[in-house]
Amino acid sequence: MKKDIRKSLAIIMCICLALTGCGYRGLAHDSTFNSQFENIDGANENIYVSSAHLIFRGYDPVQQLIDFVEIGTGEIVELSYDGTTVINDRYQNPLSISQLQCGDIVNIAYSSPLSKVGAIVKDPSAFEYSDITKYSISDNGENFHIGDETFKISNDVVVFSAGQIITKDQLILHDNITIQGEGSSILSIRVDQGHGYLKLENEDALVGGWIEIGQNVISEVLNDMLFTVPEGDYTVHLTNTGIDETRTITIARNEVTTLDLGDIESQIPEKGIVSFRVIPNTSAVYVDGSYINLAHPIKLPVGTHEITASASGYPTVSEYFNVTGINQTVELDLTDGKYNTGSVLSSNTLNKNLYATVTVEAPVGAELYEDNIYKGITPASYQKTSGTHTLTLYKPGYETKSYTVVMYDDGKDQTFSFSDLIPESSLSSNSLVPSSSLSGNTLSQNSLNKEQTSTVSGNSLSGNSLN
Repeated sequence: MKKDIRKSLAIIMCICLALTGCGYRGLAHDSTFNSQFENIDGANENIYVSSAHLIFRGYDPVQQLIDFVEIGTGEIVELSYDGTTVINDRYQNPLSISQLQCGDIVNIAYSSPLSKVGAIVKDPSAFEYSDITKYSISDNGENFHIGDETFKISNDVVVFSAGQIITKDQLILHDNITIQGEGSSILSIRVDQGHGYLKLENEDALVGGWIEIGQNVISEVLNDMLFTVPEGDYTVHLTNTGIDETRTITIARNEVTTLDLGDIESQIPEKGIVSFRVIPNTSAVYVDGSYINLAHPIKLPVGTHEITASASGYPTVSEYFNVTGINQTVELDLTDGKYNTGSVLSSNTLNKNLYATVTVEAPVGAELYEDNIYKGITPASYQKTSGTHTLTLYKPGYETKSYTVVMYDDGKDQTFSFSDLIPESSLSSNSLVPSSSLSGNTLSQNSLNKEQTSTVSGNSLSGNSLN
């Protein structure tokens, strides 16, 4: 019998060595592995004969369950564990389960009949880069750039944020992330510091002024803005004519913080900043008889003013417009005689028929923001501006979501359709809070998403051999 036990022990140690490439350090766990033999039908035998290469997602310390993500399929795999489960880092140093973080690439030895894991080792061949804040994504999300290095983003990449699996286009350039992968391919991305949102209420007194949110956001204040801000504590500095105020706020991940500015009294403006857009842009433009340069906005006293524009081959147009004290754009189109002298807050509404447009079709009924600026209620269309932009969808009672999109300078309309927003009431019951370190504090998982789990059976995951 002792000979059989020694033979079984040798087998399981070979499995450990095969999974990790470990050397002499792995021998320190002989006694732990020895305790992992179970009596099945009265015989001692090694039960952890199956192996797998997976991504760690999180664990439930109460039910003693671990969730993994299968590389290549994205399937959620659930296995049990106990105090005898051996957990090592890539250098064969022992770890507690709370030290594993979602996104870790691991090798495991497990029992398929019992759906139980016997050993977990962080893959020594995988790379890991943490605390990444300056990066870019190109080629429709295929390439990831850090400085001079370029990585391929796997089609099967798994992206984690606050225990949830999200799509890679939900990564925002404000986020602090960790990437892990093999070779030059990224297999997992973890958001270590994410983003939340700041919404202004009763901001009329600040419209046309400026807002500074820490060192992260400096922006002109327009009506109906929603700012995307890295999570954390901030001092908000608000300035406008006769106004210089500060507020303190806390931005939580994926949550909307509302800042009510109704206690700030509005100052009666004496002048307003006016920009001009005229088609054709070769037009000679005069305001109150004085020539102006279209490339620069000008300050004008509050009240009525006259604009005159002329260009070769077009009729001369003269119209009156009213300066209200808030920033506005006066627009003239000599090509069809149409004009607009309303208080336009941006150039996005100018002659939409002459420019390519962006349309967000879904989800329906959400407030749409591009780079913090309100664009309408979805479905919504507006003038397209080429470049990388952040689209944010906000609806009271639902989780706010942001997406990074690329708009091409090709003169063509672009249409986007995103998944439905999730009601806030369902987030607490279905959310997975993984083991993860944030600002030096260890966070333990409280629950597992049972709706997406699949149990390992027959020594395979989703029909793929794990030998």
